[in-house]
Amino acid sequence: LAFKVVVLPDPVDEKFAGSSLLKPVESQKKEEYATTKGTIVAVASAAFSHVTDDEWAGQKPRPGDHVIFTKYAGFRHTGADGKDYLIVKDEDIHAKL
Repeated sequence: LAFKVVVLPDPVDEKFAGSSLLKPVESQKKEEYATTKGTIVAVASAAFSHVTDDEWAGQKPRPGDHVIFTKYAGFRHTGADGKDYLIVKDEDIHAKL
């Protein structure tokens, strides 16, 4: 777990683009984990330690940062607060927004 990052994925729009039809629940769940943006909640101690400051312009990601990550990266975990989080490798974080 040394290089892991916990991300809260951004919510997914509940409607089809250009339509008033609601998506089925399973489709919503699948889409939610297909999102590529989210907010970092926690960063393991060794996460991003193998990258240079130049790669992140001296601003390595930290909790609270809004980031872009690899589609379908990591695995999901439901926290004690009932929210669904993604646990991803630090290398799956590509940019800060």
